[in-house]
Amino acid sequence: MIEKNKLVKSTVRGRKTSARIIESGMKLFKQKGMIATTIDDVLEDSNTGKSQFFHYFNNKDHFVLEVLKYYIEDVFSKDGEFSRNITSLEELDIWLANKAEIHGGEGCEFACIFASSSNEETKDQKEIVIEVQNGLKRKTDFFRAVFNNMKDNGVLKKDTDSDSLAKHFLSSIKGGVLISRLNKNPEYILETNKNLMSYIKFFAK
Repeated sequence: MIEKNKLVKSTVRGRKTSARIIESGMKLFKQKGMIATTIDDVLEDSNTGKSQFFHYFNNKDHFVLEVLKYYIEDVFSKDGEFSRNITSLEELDIWLANKAEIHGGEGCEFACIFASSSNEETKDQKEIVIEVQNGLKRKTDFFRAVFNNMKDNGVLKKDTDSDSLAKHFLSSIKGGVLISRLNKNPEYILETNKNLMSYIKFFAK
């Protein structure tokens, strides 16, 4: 069980230090995966001492949890703004292309952290699993908001099931990202996005 409330951020310096360590962890998790990344890797990348690391985190599982929380807040605070601005199929296509470049480029080095975490050995850590599930739920909410916005703007038919469409998009994209990462080839996520754009046109007015 992960001990909670160990993360100390009472000072500006403390907040900067913990953020630096978490950002290093996020980068390494995307590159290597959670299991392959060691605490020593994080210490070296963040230029942090071991005693300093354990001042903020109980153990690796606690650190993983904090990285996931940080990642989720960072990604979805930005996605919330985008969901209100995507009002056409063209804008959705641009958004998907941008995400493919981020998560499928660089030899898939920067693949979405969820794709490298949800399939790894973290099932016994309830808090981590719940945090991943929370992130996926918020991503579904994002797509649902996009499609509802399109319905309100007359782009999609009024009887379009936004919830079903959102789940279809999420599962397809996560699968495309994961396969691209495993094969170190962005073509999979690019093809996924192309097929999704063809699919959604069946619901267009």
